[in-house]
Amino acid sequence: MAIRLATKAKIKRATQAAQAQTTIADGAALNDLKNIYQRAVDELRAKVNSYADGSGSVRLTAMRNLLADSERILKQLRQAQDTALFERMEEVAALGVDPFAEQLGVRRVSAAAKEAVKVARNFVAADGLQLSDRLWRVNNSAKEAVGRAIQNAVIQGQSASEAAQEFLRTGEPVPAALNSKMEQAQAGKINRVLGQQLMTGEGSAYHNARRVFRTEINRAHGTAFKNAAFDVEGVIGTRFLLSPNHPETDICDLHAKANIYGLGAGVYPKGKSPWPAHPNTISYEVAVFEDEVSEADKAGKQSASEWLATQPYNVQAGVLGVNKQRAFAAGVLANNEIKTPWRVLKNRYLGKGVNTTTFTNIPREVGAVARKVIDAASINPFSARATLPFKNSLEQLRSHLSQYALGLVNVDGITSASAYSLAAGIDKVLGLFNNSVGRIQWFARAPKGAVGGYAHPRTQWTPKSDELFFKKSYITKGYKNEPAEHLAYLAKRDKELAAYDKRIASNDGHLRNVAIKNREKLAAATRWSASSIADNPVFAVAAHEAGHVLYYQGRNIPELWQRQLIAQGATDVDWFAVSEYGATNHSELFAEVTAFMAMGRENLLPASIVKAYTETLKNYQRWDE
Repeated sequence: MAIRLATKAKIKRATQAAQAQTTIADGAALNDLKNIYQRAVDELRAKVNSYADGSGSVRLTAMRNLLADSERILKQLRQAQDTALFERMEEVAALGVDPFAEQLGVRRVSAAAKEAVKVARNFVAADGLQLSDRLWRVNNSAKEAVGRAIQNAVIQGQSASEAAQEFLRTGEPVPAALNSKMEQAQAGKINRVLGQQLMTGEGSAYHNARRVFRTEINRAHGTAFKNAAFDVEGVIGTRFLLSPNHPETDICDLHAKANIYGLGAGVYPKGKSPWPAHPNTISYEVAVFEDEVSEADKAGKQSASEWLATQPYNVQAGVLGVNKQRAFAAGVLANNEIKTPWRVLKNRYLGKGVNTTTFTNIPREVGAVARKVIDAASINPFSARATLPFKNSLEQLRSHLSQYALGLVNVDGITSASAYSLAAGIDKVLGLFNNSVGRIQWFARAPKGAVGGYAHPRTQWTPKSDELFFKKSYITKGYKNEPAEHLAYLAKRDKELAAYDKRIASNDGHLRNVAIKNREKLAAATRWSASSIADNPVFAVAAHEAGHVLYYQGRNIPELWQRQLIAQGATDVDWFAVSEYGATNHSELFAEVTAFMAMGRENLLPASIVKAYTETLKNYQRWDE
């Protein structure tokens, strides 16, 4: 028996009223949260001021007590914050079931509201976190940020003050930099930093907590509403409603406008609604009754992909993102992949042999063209390349390098030994495939600390459009520092591993698992780069940069390399086992493996990486072939 029109109208009016009240409660909750954080900031600032000396600075002797007081204040903040959130969740859950109170009765309404709050608190999102995890992250980040701000300011101020005293004793003027550091320990400066960390700065604890509040308050309301709605006779689904303040096109537009189940645009049966589509949502749901579903609704059932196909580009890109829109337009994106993150899809497509630039299939065998073919049975393709026969003649080396540069070759001002190492590294790699670049030359000042580089065009390679360049001071003498820098790297890495061990021992849950994974990767990195442990670092640097030439001049090599790494099961730990620098990205990993192979040190690399590399080079073909 269909529900009476009067009853249905009453439910709809009550739903609108409940939503309006929930919006008010949401605003009040956010205002309460702001006041909680402001009180904490005010109390922290008062404590900082109380520990300042006559000059207005907080001294090292007061730091321990100030840190203890700050932890007490933040603990009170946490308790007030959590209490405020849970009380608001209970309030809006009751509002969610209120439209159906007459049909369900007092007992069922109360049970539905309590159950909704329980579901919301126990809900596990796609990132594996529950509400308690999110609150812990907010609170822990606040504690760490405040503690770090106080310690940095006080310690740096104290150190600068002691250094300044030494200058004054010798009658020298105090450098401006020291004055600036001393000022950091001033109570006013500390208080400004604390305010930024807790409330006003980008990514502050307050802004993170605000997002959690809005998300979880709306989740409690929506969950309660849905649970109660489907207990009412005649309710066949809930409609996903965009807020009038919905800022821009995103996945919510798909949820609100597509007729996925033949119940009408944005209508979902029990257990199928995608609401809430994302954190911080301001969308709502309303009940849809069976007699409201028309024959046109039933006949117009469509998949998400079918709805997207009817939309203009800007809507598709807003819903999917630019990369997934390109995959959709090419017919590659499946209906069940619409919500899948692009980073996951990209690896999936590469594993299937799909070029994620053109969205065409990557040929497993390159066509029959004239090119050098690597012996499939060869473990190291560079081992057959003979060593250069001349070492002492700079002119011969210059002449030999000229075959790899269509334009300028500049080796002026370096020894024949350095030139030989450079030429040998380039020859070992580029000679195998007859590659060349536009120019080979020096640069006096390193961009961002680089000792070498390969400049290539953003579009397709053409003759003379690229260059290999090296830092002259490194090639002449800088490479001699590599052994000491390698030991310094290992010492720094060991400190980071110890820090991870401490973090793992003190944490539980998701953050502990992240720390374990990151520690495992770092522990595998026994060197910063191939040149760090090379007998001839200049050779290793030259081979590394020549590896970049292979990578960017190879037709489809980036795609093949990424696909092979997946196919051979290369893990993040394997990447770090090559070198920490090689783990930066696919291009640097390829160049680092090239350097190790050119040095004949493939035994230092994981088997999965070596296999991926040799399989990639089997299909090597330059753009100009």
